[in-house]
Amino acid sequence: MMENETKIIESIGSVSVMAIASNYLVIALQNMVIWIICMFAVILCDLIAGVIHALMEDIPVRASKAFRRTFGKSVVYFAVVAMAVLLNIATKGEYKLDKWAVLAVAFVESLSIGGHILAMRGYKFNPIMLVKVLAKKKYEIASEELEGIVEKKEVENEQRNKK
Repeated sequence: MMENETKIIESIGSVSVMAIASNYLVIALQNMVIWIICMFAVILCDLIAGVIHALMEDIPVRASKAFRRTFGKSVVYFAVVAMAVLLNIATKGEYKLDKWAVLAVAFVESLSIGGHILAMRGYKFNPIMLVKVLAKKKYEIASEELEGIVEKKEVENEQRNKK
């Protein structure tokens, strides 16, 4: 008799946990929809900029490779946004983690988009140098340190001018 009661209590506990967890996930998915739309818009812009850049540089564009890289980014960014939304719900929206996660995704993708746009015009963008300069902003910056953030790619421009 005692064994049956234990099984009943375990079953009730499992069902209760599942009901709470499923409700939690439904709320998370409702909150996530707008952020996912924003994230995919930025990823799509990066894909378009990359394809245009490749076409301008006469680099063969393979749809399978482009979509594979875009799909990989989408999966990783979806996981980041999903985790942020779940944490945001768990903290009752106190820290706005969902907004910050999407802004981080948009920032990373904007570096990629900016790199494509600058490369189409013959420049090379070095975000590491930019971060170094921004980190040293509170100190006096010598003009030599500002060099190397955006560089003109001379070799590729000469080839483009010959065409």
